[in-house]
Amino acid sequence: MNKNFEEQEKRAKGGIRLAREEVFKLVFGVEATESTSDELKQNFDIYLQNDEEFIATLNENQLEFIKSSINGIVENYSNIKDIIKKNTKNWAYERIGTVERALLIVATYEFIFKNTPIEVIANEIVELAKEYGNEKSYEFVNGVLANIEKSIILTNKIFYSSLFILAPCYRCWKRGKPRIAQQISRGDIANIKSLWKRGVESRSLYVLYVSSFGARRG
Repeated sequence: MNKNFEEQEKRAKGGIRLAREEVFKLVFGVEATESTSDELKQNFDIYLQNDEEFIATLNENQLEFIKSSINGIVENYSNIKDIIKKNTKNWAYERIGTVERALLIVATYEFIFKNTPIEVIANEIVELAKEYGNEKSYEFVNGVLANIEKSIILTNKIFYSSLFILAPCYRCWKRGKPRIAQQISRGDIANIKSLWKRGVESRSLYVLYVSSFGARRG
């Protein structure tokens, strides 16, 4: 495929879909060489310098989407990988294909950290999986994204339930009964932590979860 055809194809796709595809390609390059998040940032800077003609064709929204996505992925690279690992059941992260890993990193970042609706992400990412992967790629990626969505729903239920669990503890403490409050909190916090350790995440609580338990499996 010659360069002119590639440029025409890029322009034909347009919109955020094109910007998302560019983000995927940059992440793919890093995952293919098992590089670090710092190298992703360096590759992005090189990309801006070496592809000036194409960059000039992007509108403001597209360019901002690429920049913010790369910066966000760089900042949260470890956390993003942790959530992918916890939602690829019986499948080691290192065994996942490079295309699938790159797509999952982009999708997980958008869903968890940008709060993009899962329907939007899934449709776009699955199309990219069909284009750049094999016949099994989109099924695998779609399945992992579904697992992440289920985990978020479950975590939200756990979180809001925990508020009701801990309410008696708070009331006892306020009423000057610290010993009773302590007994309640010990039992209930242990139960909550047990649920966390089963491997569930939430967009709103994910960073807290990762900092507490990492990517360990319960």
